[in-house]
Amino acid sequence: MGIEKAIIFLAMNTGLKCSELSALKRSDIDFKTDKLSVTKGLQHIYQKDNGAKNEWVTLELNESVQRSIELPKFVVDALKPLYNGLDEDCYLSTGRLEYVLPNAVHSRLKALAVKCGLRNLSFITLRHTFAKRCVKVGIDAVSLAKILGIANVSRVVRLYYEEKECDSGRLLERLNMV
Repeated sequence: MGIEKAIIFLAMNTGLKCSELSALKRSDIDFKTDKLSVTKGLQHIYQKDNGAKNEWVTLELNESVQRSIELPKFVVDALKPLYNGLDEDCYLSTGRLEYVLPNAVHSRLKALAVKCGLRNLSFITLRHTFAKRCVKVGIDAVSLAKILGIANVSRVVRLYYEEKECDSGRLLERLNMV
């Protein structure tokens, strides 16, 4: 698996935003504990004061959305051969000391999707698909909010749980078994 595919694989299995993926460094993955630390995001800064300023900077995420994600074994097994020997300061999206802009990462995803015959694939689609898969396997809203880095749990409920049909009669029948 190459770096481009690894970044998409990571997005599919963690629900990370493109800006978060672009800011990840090798030091953010701990292969001893199988945890991924998400503390930064690559953000576009545009200021019009005293001349135009247009740049990308790595910013610390708000403390409420910083998180540590336990990576499943299949994700660790796929990423370890690619990143294990990499310098701690290298970015995961490039394998080098330089980052690649989120829009470039997104363009790579689009190009790879076209090769696979997929249309309209984006990182937000991967994020929503990941979240819906989590709901399907029974991950609760509070845990999912933590994994996705969403501080407001009610937003997660509104986005992913309210559309899930509820068969209250069948669910309440379980009370009879207790």
